[in-house]
Amino acid sequence: MKLGQRILLFICILTTALGLVAQEPANQASIVVESNGKTAPILWEYYQLPDEKLSVMLPKLPVESRIGDPCEQTRGSAFHVYADNAVYELRFYAKLPVSASSSNCWKKVSFSENTLTKQVEFLRQTKPAPVLESNTNIGLRRAQLFTWNTPTEIAKRWIIADFANDRWVELSVNYRKNSAVDESRFLNSLQLGSPIGKVIGPGSLATLGDTESQPAKQRKLESLPVDGPLLLINKSPAAYTDAARSSAIHGTVKLKVTFLANGCIGNITVVSSLPNGLTEEAIAAARRFVFIPKRANGVAVSLVKEVHYGFSIY
Repeated sequence: MKLGQRILLFICILTTALGLVAQEPANQASIVVESNGKTAPILWEYYQLPDEKLSVMLPKLPVESRIGDPCEQTRGSAFHVYADNAVYELRFYAKLPVSASSSNCWKKVSFSENTLTKQVEFLRQTKPAPVLESNTNIGLRRAQLFTWNTPTEIAKRWIIADFANDRWVELSVNYRKNSAVDESRFLNSLQLGSPIGKVIGPGSLATLGDTESQPAKQRKLESLPVDGPLLLINKSPAAYTDAARSSAIHGTVKLKVTFLANGCIGNITVVSSLPNGLTEEAIAAARRFVFIPKRANGVAVSLVKEVHYGFSIY
């Protein structure tokens, strides 16, 4: 998958489905993996990536998704965290050492400023397109800002070039209109070169929802988030196991996933499974979905969606 295609997975405020809904086969038994979901209080503090010399303030420990493309000499990670009707994201793209590049590439592209140019062009061509593109400052650094605006939601993405260190950094927020988003604290906390705070490490194994089901309940009525559908911001990839590859296993794992009102994942029902650890990998990935809960009649509500994970031999 090319770099631009990978990026598309993380601009999902403008999409509410991503192929989630399907009908359960009537003749197949289901297995329910029970869970009350993982929660944590909203507590803004610094988190760091010491190897990358990078840190930022986040409201909780984030989940990690690996990104990049070895055929474009690019490595990176995206870190997402949910808090009170908003999703905050930190990601970076960096130059992959030549020794780590893949030898199975139809075409290899060297990492350069042109790699970032391709990313910017991709963002400009998303549907719907950004309603605003501008330049701004984050601390002493210049940033390119893209803004998307729908009747109920807003998405913003800041891109900070750091080619002195062979990389660029992106910060983004996705939120419902009228939500209390701590945008300034998030942006102004970015540290490049002097990391501080807790080490993220592998991140959380499951998306952490809010400890309170309605953290905004004490606000005035006019400040409460508007109604809107569930927004899947990050659909975590599922790993293809070595055992499945050696056995030439391919197919689709189908799951019914409960998206809880407080922003975490609840019960997962296995509708259609695969052997050699593929079902378990799909379940683990589904636990790391990051989303903004559906709101109806002024309150967040839980709902169940069917999710498909396709596995093929490569």
